[in-house]
Amino acid sequence: MSANAPGQDLWSRVDEPILRWVAALPSTLAGDAIRYTVADAEFDEDVPGVTGADAEASFTRLLGAGLVTASDRGGTMGPARRDSLSNLRVTPAGLVLLGEWPDMERIATASGVHHLLRAVAEQAPDEQQTALRRAAGLVGRTMDGVVRDTLMQTAGAAGGDLADGA
Repeated sequence: MSANAPGQDLWSRVDEPILRWVAALPSTLAGDAIRYTVADAEFDEDVPGVTGADAEASFTRLLGAGLVTASDRGGTMGPARRDSLSNLRVTPAGLVLLGEWPDMERIATASGVHHLLRAVAEQAPDEQQTALRRAAGLVGRTMDGVVRDTLMQTAGAAGGDLADGA
């Protein structure tokens, strides 16, 4: 594929495939250094049409946008270039962009929680349905900001509990 393939922008031709490649890395490789050369005609067989130079520029863009995180070992190419990255992984923002992580801004709305509680109520035992429907009604009448703040605090606390237990 040429660098200027018709109908493909930089995101769909290079950055998205590189981001998906990083997301597909086995967790056992995440800590290993990913080495490549800018002169490589092909960065990786799983990312066809992307050269080493394309990959270097993409990693710079993805790191700068906060879509991936990595340790930069610098290699022999100087501070402006990367030829060795370790601990390479997709950030939650990158996973949201790939559609593999929930976007809390979109799902933490009164409407989203309202519909979730209504769906749960339909599947709940009879003695729990009334309480769940009342909760759904309350959420439906509550401002989005209050629900979002509460969910974010709860998620943050849960994340802290998970980190403490790890």
